Amino acid sequence: MKITFLLISIERRGGVRVTAEIANQLAKLKHKCSLIVAGNNAIPFPVHEDVQIIHTQCTRLTGNFGTVSKVFTLAKAVPADSDIVVATYYLTAYSAIIARLRARRAKLFYLVQGYEPNFFRQKNMRIQGVSYLLARFSYYLPLHKTTISHWLSDVLATHGHHDVPVINNGIDTEIFAQGIVTPSSSESVIMTVANPPNRGFYDFCASMDIIKISRTDFRVLIIGSDPDVASALNVPYDFLTPRSDEELVSAYNKSSIYVSCSHEEGFGLMPLEAMSCGTPVVCTDSGGLRDYARSGENCLMVPVGDVNKIAEAIIQLLDDAELRVRFVEQGRKTASRFVWADIGRQYEKLFLQTR
Repeated sequence: MKITFLLISIERRGGVRVTAEIANQLAKLKHKCSLIVAGNNAIPFPVHEDVQIIHTQCTRLTGNFGTVSKVFTLAKAVPADSDIVVATYYLTAYSAIIARLRARRAKLFYLVQGYEPNFFRQKNMRIQGVSYLLARFSYYLPLHKTTISHWLSDVLATHGHHDVPVINNGIDTEIFAQGIVTPSSSESVIMTVANPPNRGFYDFCASMDIIKISRTDFRVLIIGSDPDVASALNVPYDFLTPRSDEELVSAYNKSSIYVSCSHEEGFGLMPLEAMSCGTPVVCTDSGGLRDYARSGENCLMVPVGDVNKIAEAIIQLLDDAELRVRFVEQGRKTASRFVWADIGRQYEKLFLQTR
């Protein structure tokens, strides 16, 4: 099969990593895969040598006009002999529909990695109108949908999109592995991520304010792209923007706990990476994590937005060495079940069987 994936953004985020890895696995299965990306920047994740990367020329237009231009530019770059075209974001769903004018024999798929209308709801529930409407309507386009967690499949069902097949994400357990790290001090390192608002970073900051009342034997390691967000934190911290998987793995390895306070996750790749690296996890019940996170078995899971419960779980894990050891063991067993090679074969089967 000739399989084409559409990427409107190539920032160092989980959705881009997942798309690249699916293409990698399908290329290993001898399918001809292409990644069409907006702009000339390199994809910040490993790409198999047999995966073709097609860069499109970005427009100088900004705002809605620039977005529309990107949608059409991606569509025009789709090879006419594609058998499969895969949209990976709501805007690329429209690109896939337009591309059908060129690639007439192609089957169109929509890899849904989050309920995207929610991306355009602010904390005060005001909606970014045009983007919200386009995201909602994208699910009604004539594309075969597939998604990354059972929770997300259920969310789509509540909006009338029933029986969407689920293929979970995976990780490379050879890269994301437990390392030997000599502690540089007696401080515990609490790792978290600070990216979009739905990551719950400000809930994390509030939980740190609770913890610092009773203890000072910890330091925070923030993973993110904007150091300015760290100004909301009132405890000692370091900020890291990983430029490679090796840097990210090193951060997991030297951390005592990984904390995810996210409000909503389509799957939740970073907590699973942390488990694979032998880092005990505290997480909120943010949806997609339910496909692998089991509170009390391989993590501590608490309600979304409950800063007191988040703080209690972190303190419990800091104080209970035996529990941390159990979570390390069970977390690595959990991660070993999400193997990219198996996931690649599931996508191959889906693409071959869907009519």
